[in-house]
Amino acid sequence: MIKSQPRQSDRIEEIFQIAMELFIERGYDDTPLSLIAKEANLSKSGLFHYFSSKEHLLFLVHKHIMDKYMVPILEKAEREPDPEKRLRTFIHDYIGVVTRDPKTTQMLMNEAKRLLPEHYREIFSIWRRILSVFSGAIAGMKEQGKVPETLNTSFAAFAAIGMCIWIPNWFDKSRPESKGELVHTFIKIFMAGISADLAPNEISRNNAPSVYR
Repeated sequence: MIKSQPRQSDRIEEIFQIAMELFIERGYDDTPLSLIAKEANLSKSGLFHYFSSKEHLLFLVHKHIMDKYMVPILEKAEREPDPEKRLRTFIHDYIGVVTRDPKTTQMLMNEAKRLLPEHYREIFSIWRRILSVFSGAIAGMKEQGKVPETLNTSFAAFAAIGMCIWIPNWFDKSRPESKGELVHTFIKIFMAGISADLAPNEISRNNAPSVYR
């Protein structure tokens, strides 16, 4: 029986996985293309058949992960007409993505600064969509009277992103039973926070903690 040859897309995804593991283990700067080629059973020139440079490989790895895991949950959220359900569902799904493989998520965030400006802009466009989902949902809840008019929508959206994006720095993937509790806790804290009816001047400087005085 003649074995079928692996599809090029499968081969490329295999190289992505090898590159990610090496970037995580050694760091981007200390991972030469020659080592990636060796681990992929390719010559260095063979690797250039798929990628023009190490930076190009990093960009394609980053884009592959975003397209595979982040873009689908963005599209799902963008189709949800109810802003509160959109916000709750997106936080749930967003946490699912960042806890799927914390080390990869952390590596991509840390090494994004290595991307060329045009590649960074393409990746950043996805983050702009994430911000838009959060801010749009919060603004929609504000229109429904579920969020105080005094709430700064942009700040709240950035707070949601910051809350979720820090998870890979401390989340223990070996305890999968904690993931559900993590999602429940974050949704509860965030929804309660943006719904709190506190005017900006309700906490005076005299009553504020000393660190703010």
